[in-house]
Amino acid sequence: MADDSYSAVRKLVWKTNLPETVIGLYFGHVRAFPAWKRNFPHYLHPSISDVIQLAPDSIKVITDDHRYIFTFEERDTLVPEAADFIKTGVLEIICDGVSVLRLSISPTDSASGEAGETGWTARCVEEFVEGEWIDELARLTPQLNVHEQEQKRKEQGYGDYAALRSMALDNKLGDAQKEPPERPSRLRRLFNL
Repeated sequence: MADDSYSAVRKLVWKTNLPETVIGLYFGHVRAFPAWKRNFPHYLHPSISDVIQLAPDSIKVITDDHRYIFTFEERDTLVPEAADFIKTGVLEIICDGVSVLRLSISPTDSASGEAGETGWTARCVEEFVEGEWIDELARLTPQLNVHEQEQKRKEQGYGDYAALRSMALDNKLGDAQKEPPERPSRLRRLFNL
């Protein structure tokens, strides 16, 4: 009986596109958070209280409601049938000290276009624990996209404003620096002096 409920939960995970949501969140945003915090703190969404790089592929994200640790481990896996190594990975999310999701992932098959822009797709759900974290992460991805677009629009607006101010200043300085051309007198023109 327990196996049936576990199977049903796994089917629910795939049906709700949770793996794709989490992969998109990690590769599209979370990996960049430490650099954003350092260089562009205004790009971090207000619901994110802090970001801490624990290791090169381990990032702690503190939101208003939870503390998450996203860990990505990339590895080369031998495929005996192909007698070759392929790139694979494990993406794990720990929420408030409990491992809530562990996905086996691999690069997308570019010919099939399996996944979005991340370049990675889920192959297996190794671990899953239901909880509030699901709704928060599902809400966070679109909020981050909107916030990032707003920041880009503001920067573009500031760039446009700065360009207009620069052009106006150039025009003012250009007009002040330009003296009317000296027109030679008739006598000079007559004698080509």
